[in-house]
Amino acid sequence: MKWVKESDARGSLVLGNRVALVILGIIPLIPTLIFSGIGFNGNGRHMLLWALTASFSWHCLFANHRVTIDKGRGLLRRRISSLYTLLQVQVKLEDIQAFVVTRRGGDRNKYQLLVLGKQGQRERLLVGFNSQMMEAGKHLAEFSGKPLVED
Repeated sequence: MKWVKESDARGSLVLGNRVALVILGIIPLIPTLIFSGIGFNGNGRHMLLWALTASFSWHCLFANHRVTIDKGRGLLRRRISSLYTLLQVQVKLEDIQAFVVTRRGGDRNKYQLLVLGKQGQRERLLVGFNSQMMEAGKHLAEFSGKPLVED
C-alpha cells in the first residue's frame, strides 16, 4: 500500500505489490508461450490449460487496485481493474461524514475500512489488518479533510 499525491487536488492509495504481481504473471506466461509455439496437436486439454494460464498471467500483469480522492471533481473512487474494470465504486466527498476502521464480523484479526455517509450508510473500501486499515484511513482522512474513527 502506497500513498501517491498526484497534485493538491488529487491523491491515490495504490494497493497491491506491483513487482510480485508481475513476477506471478510472468511465471505461468512462459509455458503458455511455449505451448503456443509448439502447438496443441488437437488436444483440447492442453488448449484449456493454455487458455486458463494465459488469462491468469494477463490479469496479474495488468492488475490495478487503487482508491483515489479527486477534490476537483469532489469524488472518492475505488477501482479494481485488470484487462477491464472489475469493480468501480464512486462516492461524492460531500456525502462522506467520516472514515471508519472497524473489526470485521466473525474474524478477530481482520478489520475493514468503511466510508460513513451522512445518512448513516456504510460502504466498505478495504479489508486487512488493523495497522493497514489505520494507515490507509489516515491517508484518506488527512487528504480529504474528513475525520478517521476507530470503532
